[in-house]
Parts: sequence; structure tokens; C-alpha cells
Amino acid sequence: MVDNFDFLEKTSDNIEFMVNNAINERVFPGCVFLVSYFGKTIFRKGFGYFDYSDKSRKIDKDTIYDLASLTKVIATVPAVMILKDKGEIDLDKKVNYYLPEFKGKYKNRVKIRNLLSHSSGLPAWKPLFETSNNKTNLLENLYKVPLEYIPETDCEYSDLGFILLGEIIERIVSNPLDKFCRNYIFKPLKMNSTYFCPPKRMKKNVPSTEHCPWRGRIIQGEVHDDNAYVMGGVSAHAGLFSNVTDIAVFCQMILNGGTYNGVSLINSDTIREFTKRVENINQCKWALGWRIFMGENDIMGSLFSERSFGHLGYTGTSIWIDPERELFTILLTNRVHPTSENKKISDFRPALHDEIMKFIRV
Repeated sequence: MVDNFDFLEKTSDNIEFMVNNAINERVFPGCVFLVSYFGKTIFRKGFGYFDYSDKSRKIDKDTIYDLASLTKVIATVPAVMILKDKGEIDLDKKVNYYLPEFKGKYKNRVKIRNLLSHSSGLPAWKPLFETSNNKTNLLENLYKVPLEYIPETDCEYSDLGFILLGEIIERIVSNPLDKFCRNYIFKPLKMNSTYFCPPKRMKKNVPSTEHCPWRGRIIQGEVHDDNAYVMGGVSAHAGLFSNVTDIAVFCQMILNGGTYNGVSLINSDTIREFTKRVENINQCKWALGWRIFMGENDIMGSLFSERSFGHLGYTGTSIWIDPERELFTILLTNRVHPTSENKKISDFRPALHDEIMKFIRV
């Protein structure tokens, strides 16, 4: 346990300077940033505004954001972990064991663990929303998408693989994904500000994301991802909304080996398995659902330990967990407002993390 937090004052000043400068440079309209170290929240603050309008609402430390692909590791991956612990899913079973509709060249080789480690051969993304009217129709179109490489010969981050995982989970539990996650993850951890499809009364409390030509409006309080939108806002790859307070509980549970505040959610061995780098594929950046630290000049910075892991969200969100230092960071932004063409966060995020980590070394 660390008793000396003398570095905090200088680090906090530097963080505030960097974030405020990023807002001035329109990296994003606003953000919430949290750092936890040895179970203690050492930084949590909201910066900036919901958008760039003159009368925009200020961000506070409890502002709820569209998490985008953080949905994968805060909802879908722990759902699979829980089912594995219950003996209800086998990671080495073929996908078509659970989804007989998933047919095509080499598709009979794709395992559940390939979907998790992005080594299935599925492409990164397809605009399925353009030819789909609803979730059922979108899944029918997804089943027909051909593989781009032989499974387990490469890794390519794939939203499509996680959409399939969501359908597999729902068939196993005979319940919608959002209900299962609420009952088995969010409620036990008292993550009361985490949900798919924010209620109407909450929508104005969520910062706007992108102006969507397809929907013909600025998106606020509804899922940014178009494929998830066609699926009714509930998908295994995107659709979750939350704030840093709730996400911090989730991250601490992961650091604790699957338990939090007396609640045992996931077996510690399962967490170790899911956060270990896939070794049989050269240069794979993935464990089972989690992005693994790749060393100097990684997308998250250069100073995390080798065992660290996390994930990014397209809207400008990220979590990163370093078990060797008992540390995690959470950054929530709407960098896609008003357009996802803004990529400035790619330089800002690693610089911010390096600023913290240079004071926290073991």
C-alpha cells in the first residue's frame, strides 16, 4: 500500500492544464477524468461543456456519456465471464454451435474465443444499418458477411464479432442482453447510472455526440453507433451509457479479482484468463475482449506496466487498468461532437496518461 501521495498536487495541476488546453484546442467540448491508485480516487473532475454552443451546459464529475465500445468490456465481456463461471458457455465451442445461421467459407472454424480476441476473420465493420430495418434483419445480414482471413491467422478488431457474441449470450440466457447485464453486473455492483437506452427524462443530461446525416439530427441521449441504433440501442458492441463513478466501481472489481464491497461477481482465475495476451497469433494486441499494452508509443501511452489492459470507445472514451501499480484511469469525452473527423484525441490521450504515469513508477 502506498502512503505517500505528495506527488498529487503537482500532478493534478498538470492534468488540469493539459485538459483545459485540449478543450481550447477543440480536442473535445468537455470531459470527465478519473484516476484511482491503490483503491483511492486521487483525481476526479469534470471539464468544459456539453457542446460548443454559447448556452451549453457545464460538465460535472457525474455527467453520463455514451461509452461506445467500452460496452464491450463493461457489459459483454463480464457477461461472458459470468456464463463461463456458471458452465453455460464454452469458449472453445464453435460459433455455429450457438448460431447455426452463421454459415460460409471457414466459418465452421470460428470459436467463441476468436470473437473475443478479434481473430475470427470477420471484418472490422460493415454499414449493416443501411440495409437493415431492425435487429432481426441486421443479424440476418451479418450472418452472410464473408470472412476476410482464415480464423486464428490474424487479428482485426471487429464490431461484427461482438454483435454475434451478444446474440449468443441472449440465446443462452433466454433474456435480452441489457436485462442480463442489469441483473448480473450493474445491480450487484450498484452501478445505478449505467444502462442501455437512457430514459427520456435523462437524455438532456447526456452530452451530444455527432451530427448524423443518416438520422438527420445531432445525436443526444441515444446511441451514436448506427448499427446499434437499428438494433434498438442494445448491442454487445455499443450502446452503454454511464459515468466515471460507476465505471470506477467496475474497474476496482476487476483489479480486486472479481469482487467488490462484499459482492463476488467473477472468479479471479477467469479474470486472469481474459486479461492475458493471446499468444498464438503474432503481434496480436488482444486478450479476450481486452486491449493489451503494447509498449512504447502505445495508443494509451508509453509508461504502463506490461500487464496493463483496457479499451477505447469511438466517442472518445477509455478505461485503462494497471494491476502491477493498482491503478486505473477513466476518460469520458464526446470528441465526435460535432463530427467524428476530429481525431485530435489520438495525440492527447497518451500524453495525458504519460503525465500521470511518470510520477507513478514501481
